[in-house]
Amino acid sequence: MKALIIDDEKRARETLIQVASLCCPDIDSFKQADSLLSAILSIQQERPDILFLDIDLGSDSGFDVLKHFEGEALNVIFVTGHNDYVLKALRASAVDYLLKPVKASELMAAVRKIKQKLSQQQQQESLDSLLQNLNNKEESIKKITISTADSIHVIHVADIIYCESDKGYTTFYLADSQKVMASKILREYEDLLPKDNFMRVHQSYLVNLNHVMRYDKKDKNFLVTTLNHKIPVSHRLKNKLINYFDKLT
Repeated sequence: MKALIIDDEKRARETLIQVASLCCPDIDSFKQADSLLSAILSIQQERPDILFLDIDLGSDSGFDVLKHFEGEALNVIFVTGHNDYVLKALRASAVDYLLKPVKASELMAAVRKIKQKLSQQQQQESLDSLLQNLNNKEESIKKITISTADSIHVIHVADIIYCESDKGYTTFYLADSQKVMASKILREYEDLLPKDNFMRVHQSYLVNLNHVMRYDKKDKNFLVTTLNHKIPVSHRLKNKLINYFDKLT
């Protein structure tokens, strides 16, 4: 496989080549680019199998590289030192990324995932979702991408009614009555989804408050959603929910 490393720092490029050479024998060719222009030219000329793309390229962004090739399927592994909204967008969009300093084990896992990608269309859907999240000026996630055994689902956050946790998996219940199961714990999605709209009301349930129709707080202590789901509310989190409704009145 041919790899192109796009980073404006020479030392970072050389370090990544050194680590990849030791732990990723499938990569037999490394090319380098240090700017937006050189990255675009290198992709056009080399047609690499994998892009290691740094998010910060001096006055430009790695995302500018993607925008230039919008609509084309690229095997991208992002490399970033970010731990803020950009990182949240990467996680929500189910794209592959490495945090600096790059660890050999994480690099091997990312390359292995690239080799196992299901289809070029699904890769492009993940990148499209990422760009839309990053273009959102409110800095809240608008779409999340969920990778299952046979497909990738791009889900609008507004369409999520609630999420249910079950033994290390999370099931999304959507406004069109679909259910999508993800192989990640509920806590990961609680961290991603906007806290103004989503509330943990039970150890196993995260609810989109925009889809709540009624709260029965006397007898059964449950929420009723727009599709008539009944969601239990734990005693520990009950007051938090009541405070939310009090602010609306």
